[in-house]
Amino acid sequence: MRLLYSILLAALPLASATAGCTKDSTRAAPTTLFGRLPIAALHLDAAGGSAMIGGESRSIVSSRLAIAFCRWPSYSVAAVGGSHATYPTTDYIASGSQSYHPELYANWSAIELQKRWRDSSIVRPTISVAYGEMSTEYRYSHRLASGTWEDRQEGASSATYLASAVGVEVSLFKYMTSYLLVGARKVGALNTPGVGRGDFDGRYVTFGFGFGKFR
Repeated sequence: MRLLYSILLAALPLASATAGCTKDSTRAAPTTLFGRLPIAALHLDAAGGSAMIGGESRSIVSSRLAIAFCRWPSYSVAAVGGSHATYPTTDYIASGSQSYHPELYANWSAIELQKRWRDSSIVRPTISVAYGEMSTEYRYSHRLASGTWEDRQEGASSATYLASAVGVEVSLFKYMTSYLLVGARKVGALNTPGVGRGDFDGRYVTFGFGFGKFR
């Protein structure tokens, strides 16, 4: 997630690149630093939805920073990040305890490639594929003998994952779009105790909003 946030922060200045790919010879040349870049679209998205954990559907949140270039305007490349918004417990017992089951946290980051059709229409079908890394760990607070509280993390591990989705985008305003994605993901073996192979595999659904330049 730290890597994803670094990418997002580094790319935010590009948001000023709102000049279209088709140049209008009747207008003055761009006077901004990024106005001359061959960028067809650049937007930041925020979404919520659900995904599977251990056979149960759980709430998730996610964000995307997507960019499309003039040479391939119907294709977007995005930095994607997300996490589960609810935290299940497993049969894992916290270190030093006889009965406490801490909450399991999961987050991910990936690079996504998305293809859109009918790019100039209000409603646009999409298909996407993402490849990245998922991380899991247990987090909890432990009270020490002194009476102070100590934050603990245990069982951290990570694995690569692959996800694909189909969806639809709807233009709401010039710089605002809503979208729905329905897909499936496959996660490699995680070594976090209490997490079985395939616990994070299965369908996911997200609904979100994008803000920025879309065409």
